[in-house]
Amino acid sequence: MAEDSETMWKVFIADDEPKIRKGLKKLVESFSEQFRVSAEAEDGQTALEYVSAELPDIMLVDICMPRLNGLDFIEKIREKSVNSIIIIVTGHDEFELARRAVELPVFDYVLKPVDHRQLAVVMEKAASELEKRRNKNDLLKWAEKNLSSHRPRLFQEFMEEWLACEMSCEEFEQRRAFLSLQVSREVSLIGIRVEERFIGGTLQDFKENKISRMAALRLLDQNFEEFGPFLHFTDQQENLYYVLKKICPAEFCTLIKRKIKEQLNLHTYCECIRCTFDYEEFPNQYEKIRMQLENYNHARPFMRKLSLFLEETYMDQDLSLDKAASYMAMSTGYVTRLLKQHTGYSFTEFTNRFRICKAINLLSNPEKKIFEIADAVGYSSQHYFSRTFKRVTGMSPEDFRREPGGSS
Repeated sequence: MAEDSETMWKVFIADDEPKIRKGLKKLVESFSEQFRVSAEAEDGQTALEYVSAELPDIMLVDICMPRLNGLDFIEKIREKSVNSIIIIVTGHDEFELARRAVELPVFDYVLKPVDHRQLAVVMEKAASELEKRRNKNDLLKWAEKNLSSHRPRLFQEFMEEWLACEMSCEEFEQRRAFLSLQVSREVSLIGIRVEERFIGGTLQDFKENKISRMAALRLLDQNFEEFGPFLHFTDQQENLYYVLKKICPAEFCTLIKRKIKEQLNLHTYCECIRCTFDYEEFPNQYEKIRMQLENYNHARPFMRKLSLFLEETYMDQDLSLDKAASYMAMSTGYVTRLLKQHTGYSFTEFTNRFRICKAINLLSNPEKKIFEIADAVGYSSQHYFSRTFKRVTGMSPEDFRREPGGSS
């Protein structure tokens, strides 16, 4: 039966008798096109040199060969030929000698003179075994690749459980070995807090905070590359943490904060500490940095109060900065300055984005007309609403609704 090139098995014959090698080659290649004799050898040393360079799939090996007998040959290649099938070809008078091969990686035996049917059965079994091994290797490769692609998520879960004291020391060592965490004992732990533009549960559906954090993470990754391999994870407060094998310069945190401010217009807080990556000390040092980052929540009271105000009033077409300042008991200038400082937006732009967030939620209802949605989120003009929606999201309300998932 014909097989494609992917299932063709290379066969190697080692025997000191030319007539036997010729006969074996003819028999093997007559069984199926999936068998191809790729090389032959008349002694064990020549066979060893060939197999060391080109590992065949199946080896037919005579026991009694000059320079290096078959059993010594198998002994020398046993580590290199773990994926190869070895079949011993031996005479009746050599069978007792062949018993030594029980401890060697031998697949089967064929007695001389070689019987056509017996060899056919053995070769068929060998092909079946090779197919199983190849499938297993493919599965292992897939698993290794899958592990690699999922390693960041697995590392995140590992850190969450470890830092929450939900992992024993023994389990810690097992999980660290499984993830191949080649971390030196002394590391730099850097904690980074990226301030949100929008704060408050009312903005959970708005994607800008997530997008901003992803952009910051990308920028951070690029800057940490100069330190060589690093690991990063987040905590429940969505602070970012980097574990570096090298010592982080004291001025690096200042550099990070300046770059994120310049490129993303986001405020960032950064803390760095030198510690050991071990079961007991590292969680304590992490907790110190986490507490320091929590002390930087200056923007939250102002932003939370402003978000609550907008939640109550965003549908008001007469909403204004004066009303917001009065609600917050601040001057309009102070509100404008704080808002610009913490979000980079004016009051009008911040309000528009808040309203567009609400409109996105309403667009999921296909029965709602565009003009009805505009009115519901505080716009007296459908045209102005559509223009603002496109500026904020990059597409019109109609196109957004037609996007996959836009109205589901």
